[in-house]
Amino acid sequence: MEYMTEEEREFIGFFMGEGCLSIKRRHLRSSKGIRICYEPQILIGLREDDNEMLEWCKKRFGGGIYYYKARKIDGYKGKGYKQNPTAVWTATKVSDCKEILSILSKGILPTKKKKEILIMQQFLKEKVKGKRRGFGGPWFTDKQLKKQANLKKLISSSKIFS
Repeated sequence: MEYMTEEEREFIGFFMGEGCLSIKRRHLRSSKGIRICYEPQILIGLREDDNEMLEWCKKRFGGGIYYYKARKIDGYKGKGYKQNPTAVWTATKVSDCKEILSILSKGILPTKKKKEILIMQQFLKEKVKGKRRGFGGPWFTDKQLKKQANLKKLISSSKIFS
């Protein structure tokens, strides 16, 4: 096991309980029409009044913190329930995600999380390989987009409980 700071150990433990790795599909508009884009997403969601760790993540890794008001959710076993106000820290920049994954890889992780990290690392390699040059420049090829879409499916399917 690699050397870890106390800060990194705490982050890994916290992420294992509250964090999520995913790949998000987006539609971008340009002069050439709507184009599909996939982006990495690493996030941690908490109750709004417990966001000290999220502030630390933003300061350490970048990204942003988004706040959501309390809301009533219907349909839970026939009854509604109230969701407390929440705060979500999200990192989507490729360089930030690479740094976060390198720290997470240092820990002793459950098999499922290891698999998700490997998929995300593969996605980031694909993302960098086909990087477009500005909005007017070359975008990802259909073949590259298909690889990214398949990695999105893989990481999404690893979250389904059997």
